[in-house]
Amino acid sequence: YGGFSDTFEVNVETPSITLSDNEKIVILDKTYRISADTLPEGVNVVWESEDENIATVEDGVVTAKAEGETTITASFVYNGTTYKASCVVTVKKLLGDINDDGVVNTTDLAQLKLHLVGATVLENKALAVADVSQDSAVDTTDLALMKLYLAGVFSDFEANNR
Repeated sequence: YGGFSDTFEVNVETPSITLSDNEKIVILDKTYRISADTLPEGVNVVWESEDENIATVEDGVVTAKAEGETTITASFVYNGTTYKASCVVTVKKLLGDINDDGVVNTTDLAQLKLHLVGATVLENKALAVADVSQDSAVDTTDLALMKLYLAGVFSDFEANNR
Protein backbone atom coordinates (compact mmCIF):
# COMPACT_ATOMS: atom_id res chain seq x y z
CA TYR A 1 0.00 0.00 0.00
CA GLY A 2 2.37 2.66 -1.19
CA GLY A 3 5.06 2.03 1.42
CA PHE A 4 2.70 2.05 4.39
CA SER A 5 2.52 -0.91 6.74
CA ASP A 6 0.83 -1.79 10.00
CA THR A 7 0.85 -4.66 12.46
CA PHE A 8 -1.98 -6.14 14.44
CA GLU A 9 -2.65 -9.09 16.73
CA VAL A 10 -5.10 -11.80 15.93
CA ASN A 11 -6.54 -13.78 18.81
CA VAL A 12 -7.97 -17.05 17.53
CA GLU A 13 -10.17 -18.75 20.09
CA THR A 14 -10.68 -22.48 19.84
CA PRO A 15 -14.27 -23.66 20.34
CA SER A 16 -14.78 -25.29 23.73
CA ILE A 17 -17.33 -26.30 26.33
CA THR A 18 -16.88 -26.42 30.10
CA LEU A 19 -19.36 -27.47 32.76
CA SER A 20 -19.90 -25.96 36.19
CA ASP A 21 -19.05 -29.35 37.74
CA ASN A 22 -16.94 -32.35 36.75
CA GLU A 23 -18.38 -34.46 39.58
CA LYS A 24 -21.53 -34.00 41.61
CA ILE A 25 -23.45 -35.89 44.29
CA VAL A 26 -27.19 -35.44 43.85
CA ILE A 27 -29.75 -36.52 46.42
CA LEU A 28 -32.33 -39.08 45.27
CA ASP A 29 -35.57 -37.52 43.92
CA LYS A 30 -34.01 -34.03 43.82
CA THR A 31 -32.85 -31.86 40.93
CA TYR A 32 -29.60 -30.04 40.32
CA ARG A 33 -28.59 -27.60 37.59
CA ILE A 34 -25.33 -27.99 35.69
CA SER A 35 -24.38 -24.99 33.59
CA ALA A 36 -22.38 -25.09 30.38
CA ASP A 37 -20.10 -22.32 29.16
CA THR A 38 -19.38 -22.49 25.45
CA LEU A 39 -17.05 -20.74 23.08
CA PRO A 40 -18.48 -19.44 20.87
CA GLU A 41 -21.35 -18.32 23.09
CA GLY A 42 -24.94 -19.02 22.18
CA VAL A 43 -24.50 -22.37 20.44
CA ASN A 44 -27.15 -25.05 20.89
CA VAL A 45 -26.03 -27.42 23.68
CA VAL A 46 -27.34 -31.00 23.60
CA TRP A 47 -27.57 -32.76 26.97
CA GLU A 48 -27.45 -36.52 27.48
CA SER A 49 -27.42 -38.97 30.39
CA GLU A 50 -25.49 -42.20 30.06
CA ASP A 51 -28.09 -43.99 32.22
CA GLU A 52 -31.52 -42.37 32.42
CA ASN A 53 -32.60 -44.94 35.02
CA ILE A 54 -30.21 -43.21 37.44
CA ALA A 55 -30.57 -39.58 36.34
CA THR A 56 -32.15 -37.68 33.48
CA VAL A 57 -31.08 -34.29 32.14
CA GLU A 58 -32.97 -31.61 30.26
CA ASP A 59 -31.40 -28.23 29.47
CA GLY A 60 -28.83 -28.84 32.20
CA VAL A 61 -31.35 -29.77 34.92
CA VAL A 62 -30.43 -33.17 36.34
CA THR A 63 -33.19 -35.19 38.01
CA ALA A 64 -32.00 -37.99 40.29
CA LYS A 65 -34.08 -41.14 39.70
CA ALA A 66 -32.25 -44.00 41.44
CA GLU A 67 -29.11 -44.60 43.45
CA GLY A 68 -26.00 -45.12 41.36
CA GLU A 69 -23.62 -43.31 39.06
CA THR A 70 -24.03 -41.95 35.55
CA THR A 71 -22.27 -39.50 33.28
CA ILE A 72 -24.04 -36.38 32.05
CA THR A 73 -22.64 -35.08 28.76
CA ALA A 74 -23.12 -31.67 27.15
CA SER A 75 -22.08 -31.21 23.54
CA PHE A 76 -22.38 -28.94 20.54
CA VAL A 77 -21.34 -29.08 16.89
CA TYR A 78 -19.36 -26.19 15.39
CA ASN A 79 -18.08 -26.18 11.81
CA GLY A 80 -18.61 -29.93 11.60
CA THR A 81 -16.69 -30.75 14.80
CA THR A 82 -18.35 -31.97 18.01
CA TYR A 83 -17.17 -30.53 21.33
CA LYS A 84 -18.09 -32.33 24.58
CA ALA A 85 -17.77 -32.01 28.33
CA SER A 86 -19.05 -34.36 31.00
CA CYS A 87 -19.94 -34.54 34.68
CA VAL A 88 -20.04 -37.75 36.71
CA VAL A 89 -23.22 -37.69 38.78
CA THR A 90 -23.58 -39.92 41.83
CA VAL A 91 -27.12 -40.27 43.13
CA LYS A 92 -27.48 -41.04 46.83
CA LYS A 93 -30.30 -40.97 49.30
CA LEU A 94 -29.91 -38.41 52.07
CA LEU A 95 -29.63 -40.64 55.10
CA GLY A 96 -31.56 -39.28 58.07
CA ASP A 97 -33.85 -36.96 56.07
CA ILE A 98 -37.03 -38.75 57.12
CA ASN A 99 -39.43 -35.91 56.27
CA ASP A 100 -37.74 -35.33 52.86
CA ASP A 101 -37.14 -31.59 53.29
CA GLY A 102 -33.50 -31.75 52.17
CA VAL A 103 -31.91 -31.45 55.63
CA VAL A 104 -31.36 -33.72 58.60
CA ASN A 105 -32.54 -32.01 61.76
CA THR A 106 -34.44 -32.51 65.02
CA THR A 107 -37.73 -32.91 63.13
CA ASP A 108 -36.31 -36.07 61.54
CA LEU A 109 -35.07 -37.23 64.95
CA ALA A 110 -38.57 -36.73 66.39
CA GLN A 111 -40.12 -38.74 63.55
CA LEU A 112 -37.65 -41.56 64.17
CA LYS A 113 -38.51 -41.56 67.89
CA LEU A 114 -42.23 -41.73 67.10
CA HIS A 115 -41.62 -44.66 64.77
CA LEU A 116 -39.53 -46.53 67.34
CA VAL A 117 -42.22 -46.25 70.03
CA GLY A 118 -44.92 -47.33 67.57
CA ALA A 119 -46.78 -44.00 67.42
CA THR A 120 -46.23 -43.72 63.66
CA VAL A 121 -45.12 -46.05 60.89
CA LEU A 122 -42.41 -45.02 58.44
CA GLU A 123 -42.82 -46.39 54.94
CA ASN A 124 -40.84 -46.67 51.70
CA LYS A 125 -38.27 -43.90 51.26
CA ALA A 126 -38.72 -42.54 54.82
CA LEU A 127 -37.98 -45.99 56.23
CA ALA A 128 -34.95 -46.39 53.95
CA VAL A 129 -33.38 -43.07 54.98
CA ALA A 130 -34.16 -43.66 58.66
CA ASP A 131 -31.76 -46.63 58.55
CA VAL A 132 -28.72 -44.37 58.93
CA SER A 133 -26.56 -47.29 60.09
CA GLN A 134 -27.37 -49.08 56.82
CA ASP A 135 -27.77 -52.40 58.63
CA SER A 136 -31.24 -53.12 57.14
CA ALA A 137 -33.01 -52.37 60.44
CA VAL A 138 -34.45 -49.16 61.84
CA ASP A 139 -33.72 -49.32 65.54
CA THR A 140 -32.10 -47.57 68.51
CA THR A 141 -28.70 -47.73 66.77
CA ASP A 142 -30.09 -45.36 64.15
CA LEU A 143 -31.51 -43.14 66.90
CA ALA A 144 -28.12 -42.96 68.62
CA LEU A 145 -26.33 -42.20 65.34
CA MET A 146 -28.79 -39.43 64.49
CA LYS A 147 -28.26 -37.85 67.93
CA LEU A 148 -24.47 -37.95 67.42
CA TYR A 149 -24.85 -36.48 63.94
CA LEU A 150 -27.05 -33.64 65.20
CA ALA A 151 -24.60 -33.00 68.06
CA GLY A 152 -21.84 -32.54 65.45
CA VAL A 153 -19.80 -35.59 66.44
CA PHE A 154 -19.60 -36.55 62.75
CA SER A 155 -20.80 -34.89 59.56
CA ASP A 156 -21.58 -37.84 57.29
CA PHE A 157 -23.47 -41.04 58.09
CA GLU A 158 -21.77 -42.94 55.27
CA ALA A 159 -18.26 -42.05 56.44
CA ASN A 160 -19.23 -43.16 59.94
CA ASN A 161 -20.55 -46.50 58.63
CA ARG A 162 -17.40 -47.55 56.74
